Amino acid sequence: MNEPPFPTVRAAAASQLLISAGLPKSGSTWLHNLQNALSEAAGWGRWQEVQQAFFPEHAWFPYVEDLRPVHLVGLLLPVLHGRSYCIKVHCPPHPAVLRLLGSGLARATYIFRDPRDCVLSCLEAGAQARAAGNPAGQAFAELDSMEKAVEFVAGFAEGAMLWAALPGVHFVRYESLLDAPFAEMQKMRAYLGLAVEDEALREIVGRFDGGRGVATFNKGGAGRFRAAFSTLEIARLNERFAQFMRTTGYPDDPAG
Repeated sequence: MNEPPFPTVRAAAASQLLISAGLPKSGSTWLHNLQNALSEAAGWGRWQEVQQAFFPEHAWFPYVEDLRPVHLVGLLLPVLHGRSYCIKVHCPPHPAVLRLLGSGLARATYIFRDPRDCVLSCLEAGAQARAAGNPAGQAFAELDSMEKAVEFVAGFAEGAMLWAALPGVHFVRYESLLDAPFAEMQKMRAYLGLAVEDEALREIVGRFDGGRGVATFNKGGAGRFRAAFSTLEIARLNERFAQFMRTTGYPDDPAG
């Protein structure tokens, strides 16, 4: 297979694509909104301007379904025209992403959460989508059983392990973002090398208030699965997500 034509820049380019990846129902939309506000404060401009100029027919922009080379090349067009911007993805990284990150034309972040809470939030989102007939929640509407929700999250957890294998990716734990959003966004600011004062950063964090106001927000919180699931269900979740939980440091006992 021919390699995509990503020039080898190595050092951070003047304009960059920020890939904001994460597990479904892990606070990914919340983080993406924070990243957009942070980058806008640093002078990147608004993602809506990028959409209008380069992707006017992409109704779900800046959400991108996959990162195959054919899509990556198109996503680089704004960058090559001097525009930095941020996209949101849930998909695993194509091998071409490694070359793209190494070129200096892109950076990537990944937000993750206790997968047992992800399963619970997916079930709740599915119930809400079915009740409201919401087409935007169609993927969750199909999750009408514990088994379906578990396998749905498990597929994305496998993709998370691929992101973990890539050098240079900045990882954000949902629970840490929930407990100390300002500190986590300070780390994000440093990772992206953005010149944004603390006062402006505090305003950004306060503006989004734990993800509330986001269309995809359910209930948030950490460890809610312990009250929602039985001991037997938690034991099954511990077994299904054992590798992911060991890698990310989540305890497998019901008491936490």
